[in-house]
Amino acid sequence: MRYQDNPLIRAKYNCSKWKKVRNLKKLQVNGLCERCLKKRIYKEGVIVHHKKEITEDNYMDDDLMYGLDNLEFLCMECHNQQHFNTDGYYFDEEGNVIGKE
Repeated sequence: MRYQDNPLIRAKYNCSKWKKVRNLKKLQVNGLCERCLKKRIYKEGVIVHHKKEITEDNYMDDDLMYGLDNLEFLCMECHNQQHFNTDGYYFDEEGNVIGKE
């Protein structure tokens, strides 16, 4: 299930606290993808990713949802590799899942 399908989880992503934490994470890494940086590649990040996935079972855990230790700033390529392992599916700029063309 995608977080957009659950209104309670979607509300957590739409609140001001998430927006502040997301912006703080981006600032911490100067807007660069953290995984690319580890490879000494300087690439702009675009999405804050939860290392431990947010689910219906844990979305109320604020340490997981908002804790900087559970977040990493990624470029779209690294984020897609994390979720789809290059099987032809990826996220577009709005976070929608796109299939093979």
